[in-house]
Amino acid sequence: MSARTAEELRRIVYGLPLAFARGDEEAADVLLEGLDRVEVDAVCQALGRMVVQTVEVLCEKTGEPDPMASVVRLLQAQALQAAGE
Repeated sequence: MSARTAEELRRIVYGLPLAFARGDEEAADVLLEGLDRVEVDAVCQALGRMVVQTVEVLCEKTGEPDPMASVVRLLQAQALQAAGE
């Protein structure tokens, strides 16, 4: 077990979206390198919370009545896109 600190995991959580936004899969791979299963789960949960919070704020701004429906649509679209790759 690599036993990363909470700060190291937080850096990974914030760094992954930036790496993917830049199209830098190598950087994302470096961030994820050596994570154990518990750490991967923690990172996934944190990223999920970030997505939900972001969608909720955007829905408030746009008047979308059901933020979770927006999250589901987003995830379905991503899954369909990934399946087509």
